[in-house]
Amino acid sequence: MKVSVIVPVYNVQNYLHYALESLLAQTYTDYEVILVNDGSTDDSGRLCEEYASRYDHVYYYAKANGGQSDARNYGVAKAQAEWVTFLDPDDYLEPYSLSLMIELQRRYKADLVSTKVELTTVYEAYNGYTLMEADFRLSTSSQAEALEAMLYNHEATVSACGKLYRKSLIESHPFPVGKIYEDFSVAAAHVLAAQTIVVSPLVTYHYYQRSGSTVNSNFSLKHYDFYDAVEANRALLPGFGNQAERVEAALNIKCVAGSFRLIDLIANAKQYGELDGIRRRLRVYQDTVRQSHHVSLQFKLKYQLFLWTPRLYLLVRKRNKT
Repeated sequence: MKVSVIVPVYNVQNYLHYALESLLAQTYTDYEVILVNDGSTDDSGRLCEEYASRYDHVYYYAKANGGQSDARNYGVAKAQAEWVTFLDPDDYLEPYSLSLMIELQRRYKADLVSTKVELTTVYEAYNGYTLMEADFRLSTSSQAEALEAMLYNHEATVSACGKLYRKSLIESHPFPVGKIYEDFSVAAAHVLAAQTIVVSPLVTYHYYQRSGSTVNSNFSLKHYDFYDAVEANRALLPGFGNQAERVEAALNIKCVAGSFRLIDLIANAKQYGELDGIRRRLRVYQDTVRQSHHVSLQFKLKYQLFLWTPRLYLLVRKRNKT
């Protein structure tokens, strides 16, 4: 079964080879690589051309800059396989990644396979794991269970990475162009469009956190796209039927957790006037946070402190970082 691996590329000349070498090391071999150069101004395009000229299953496309969402959608349109997965150009995969996802799809006839994403600040830190039969003995997840796992970061994330999609899911619900947090925006849409979902606790994907990546860059008003993504998911809650309330609780927790990261960016930029707006947004989740069994006491205290006095919250944050 062929799979298309879509790699959106933008100004990553110092990192791209790690991603591509991890693809070339895959134990599963029936795949193609779609490199989409999204208007890079460095040597990324040349590197893509080199790999495409050396390997018959690597295809290179260049387009005007349209952002990561546009590049991903473009790659899906070029994909020849029925199954697609995404690899960001500064991340890397475990050698067994495609093998695991493809075998899980085969066994369970899944439309969506989700695996674990691991944060790293080191390249080529492979875990050296060999797949065993037990890794394939999983049960399918309901749509509500799958989205909950992603929202709580339990064995899954809302990222498009570390997942195998039936291509029609992306074609029916493309990534919103011009937004960041674009994969989060369509998480519920993709889950609801999938009839069968499998969630694996095994790490297949290493997310390399660098300062210049899209959601870890300096604060800008674009980071408020996060709240648009929250509401895009909230609009689809009725699709979960009698499970909608538990999914909404997970979405509310995701909103608070994501806001903590946004607060860090705002504090680093010293744009303290933005904090009042976030405080107003978060006040409505007090019951959810207080009653949740999915977050720690530290999380709850952190949340309450920010609501009480953002200034003291920032002082505690600064002290904990020193």
